Amino acid sequence: MNQIIDQFARLSLTNKIAVLLVTLIAIGVVYYFLGYSPLQENLNKLRDTETDLTEKLMENQAIAKNLEKFREEVSVLDEELKQALALLPNDKDIRSLLRQISVLQKKTNVTNLLFKPASEVRKGFYSEIPIQMKLRGSFHDVAQFFDKVGKLERIVNISEIELSNPKEENGRMILNVNCTATTFKFVGGAGLPSPRKKG
Repeated sequence: MNQIIDQFARLSLTNKIAVLLVTLIAIGVVYYFLGYSPLQENLNKLRDTETDLTEKLMENQAIAKNLEKFREEVSVLDEELKQALALLPNDKDIRSLLRQISVLQKKTNVTNLLFKPASEVRKGFYSEIPIQMKLRGSFHDVAQFFDKVGKLERIVNISEIELSNPKEENGRMILNVNCTATTFKFVGGAGLPSPRKKG
């Protein structure tokens, strides 16, 4: 160490200044890479974290400020969902539909000869459930029955109507009627627009 100091003392002033400058630059470079740079990188990460946390805090404050409004909106959406599921239930519930149709047949003097559900047909977020029906009654009674089916809370479409075998009974013209009653079931997912009642 003394030898280095002696050699440094023998140098000219210009060389001493040059050695000092090189030493200072070396110390600066070492400090930058081992001290300042990691600290700066850590500081930048902390600033980014602070920015993210500030944004989340502002979002949460906005939600908290409007929490009552959000609760009201959720309540309204829940009610709308209940109403929609009445039109488009999430299960077949064919027995319930059969009971409703039986009540309507009695009210309209229509006799049910066949009520036969077929396989579901998937249509995106809902399925069609076709039901083959055979009825017997006067044209007026059958028309009334179809009208009342169309007014059920659950969507039921009547299609493929065929009239046959007209016979006069007790002064009334009685017909056999074959038709398809199609109801729907909610199954979830994306797909086609919601089915609507025909007519």
